[in-house]
Amino acid sequence: MKLRLFPYMLKPIFWLLVLLGLLALKAKGQTDYNDVGLDCWDVCFMEASDEQESQEAVEFYYTLVEKLRFMRMYYGVNTTALLVDSSIHSKHFAEPNHGSVFSFEQALGSLIAYTTPAEETSHPVFIVQFDENQAWYCDTWGCNGRCEGSDTLMFDVEDALEADTDERGKIEDACHLAAKAIINEPCGGYDRNPMLVAITNSKFDDHVMRHHHHKDSSCKRFRHRMHIGTHFTAYEMEKDNRRKRFASTHHNHIMVKDREMPHMKTVLKNLVECMSVECCSTGRKRKKRSAPVCERTLAGYEKGFDTFTWSK
Repeated sequence: MKLRLFPYMLKPIFWLLVLLGLLALKAKGQTDYNDVGLDCWDVCFMEASDEQESQEAVEFYYTLVEKLRFMRMYYGVNTTALLVDSSIHSKHFAEPNHGSVFSFEQALGSLIAYTTPAEETSHPVFIVQFDENQAWYCDTWGCNGRCEGSDTLMFDVEDALEADTDERGKIEDACHLAAKAIINEPCGGYDRNPMLVAITNSKFDDHVMRHHHHKDSSCKRFRHRMHIGTHFTAYEMEKDNRRKRFASTHHNHIMVKDREMPHMKTVLKNLVECMSVECCSTGRKRKKRSAPVCERTLAGYEKGFDTFTWSK
């Protein structure tokens, strides 16, 4: 496969000047990357590109970031809703790497939070989990900036469990909770222009392209939708004629074939770890939060979305 070269691979003189600029800033005790046209996460891609054997994986993630940032800039998107598939089907659970399936999704979500970039008021990120039975959301999982959004994904969300059925994931439930949170949370409102990013590891059930359910689709309420299919989704949906229909455009349908492309997990892990250092203050402490109030959809409810709330 012919690889598209990165901007910094095509213009080495430019990146040399950028590097010299960064060194000059450090000499002055400053690290304002915006002064040289960079955000904090750019440096992490520059460092990752030094490893020749992982170039394909680095390019893949850079292209993903470019697409996300295009939606923010071109469509005026000012909110991100991340839907995270949180179950692993029993037929896959026995595989030796099943534990890394969900952690890979968490790291992808962190990459998105860092590079969009998320910001508490101007571009908050909301995180919703779903499985084959329901979806759930806690109020501390919304109105987050990039560092808090990454922390929520890595430390606060519930671990993935083995699916107890072969049902498809309830992504419409997740869309319903995401839309509700974006309107009702303090940083939200009806004037928000959100994009929806669904990170899945297996098949899911949506009504986006079902014409008789068109008006009932909560996901359809989001005009800008991206689907990132990881692990099993990338292989199973190729055999499904419904593939590529959830995303709002075919450019926003991305399959991560991590079993075929080497270094995918390692590169992502290194990028996220680098961004946690470059983008978040050194020695920072996580904000103290009150006990979260959470909401979960009820499985099998036929008349729309009924939910119940609880406090942790």
